[in-house]
Amino acid sequence: NRLRGQGFLFFAAANLAKQGFEVEFIPRSKTSPTPDLLLTRDGLTFGCEVTTRQPLTRPIATVEAFYHFISGILRKKEKQLAAAGYSTSVLVIDCTPFWDWFGLENVPVEGPVVWAVAPGTAGPASGSAPLIRYGGSAHSAGIQRLERSLDGTAVHTLILWKILCEATGESTFQRVMAYRVLGTLANDGAFFWRYFEKALVFPGTAARDFMARLPRL
Repeated sequence: NRLRGQGFLFFAAANLAKQGFEVEFIPRSKTSPTPDLLLTRDGLTFGCEVTTRQPLTRPIATVEAFYHFISGILRKKEKQLAAAGYSTSVLVIDCTPFWDWFGLENVPVEGPVVWAVAPGTAGPASGSAPLIRYGGSAHSAGIQRLERSLDGTAVHTLILWKILCEATGESTFQRVMAYRVLGTLANDGAFFWRYFEKALVFPGTAARDFMARLPRL
């Protein structure tokens, strides 16, 4: 009973609205690219594309193949968002079929990163979030692939989502939901991911170099 296709679009929009964003659905155009949604909060506007993939259309057997698959979606959707004129965008991907298989709740962290913006700047004024930790695992290598795919694109936040209804008895069900918000540091000050307590941040070149120089205890 997984929510697929348009069902996941409405699910994601409802949850983003609960998060505090004004949500506007954008009709598809036959003549020009458009995102699925416009998200507005604190004077900031973000183009948002929501997508899902059926697991049987492309077998994915390894962690490396999974991240290669996600990077391919990112490259395709980023072109659509950039062509629509949005320089700060978010991509939401339904990863329900792959979430438990590849342990997407276990992204390694090493941080945090702390920020403070000038008075009068739109968005949250200050806060902190964990940096993603890179190591030698296939999972870590895949996360680094995602960062390279995001670098220089219109997408600065990537949300990997799990939504599943499971039977708990003969006539009862429970909803299982989880998500990972992955954000970049280079974003012209409009950090969509700053609004999420669960956000993780790609370290970027400067942060990685700084962390590498810190003494290990």
